[in-house]
Amino acid sequence: MMKRLIFLLIGIFFVAFGCSDETLNTDSTLESGNLKHTITKNVPIKGEVFNHFYEEHPDYGTMSGFLSHVGKLNETESTWETVDDGDGNSLTFSKYIVFCAANGDKLTGRWDGMFINQTDIVGTMFFEGGTGRFENASGQSTANGYLVFDGGNFIGLYLAGEGQISNVGSGK
Repeated sequence: MMKRLIFLLIGIFFVAFGCSDETLNTDSTLESGNLKHTITKNVPIKGEVFNHFYEEHPDYGTMSGFLSHVGKLNETESTWETVDDGDGNSLTFSKYIVFCAANGDKLTGRWDGMFINQTDIVGTMFFEGGTGRFENASGQSTANGYLVFDGGNFIGLYLAGEGQISNVGSGK
């Protein structure tokens, strides 16, 4: 008798509360259909770049080299720009970086560096998104190197590094 009473109450519960004309409120961003299901996975990244210094524009330049997941850099579109010269003692600095792939996709970030002697530099690159397959990229890498001179004239920085970057999509 008790089992029948329990099944009857469960049945009444489902009928009374299971059938409803009410609709649940939804998030309007879900209705757009533009969201992608992504799983963030960090993968290794490494490379070598040369930051070309232009005397007439001391806070801006271009880059050449190779970076995994980007490939050979497009030299005219891969740029760096000084955004912070540090605390005034010229030992620390920060640069905004754009790595441009051959197909035009760009990986952007910031490089924070510091002189450890007159020519050697240590730093960290922070990846902060971009365009195309780098749209939601994130991660960081070491980026250490040295100043390069030609006949006593400062012409650029050589940097090499490795670290981790969130998985990047295929080109759009």
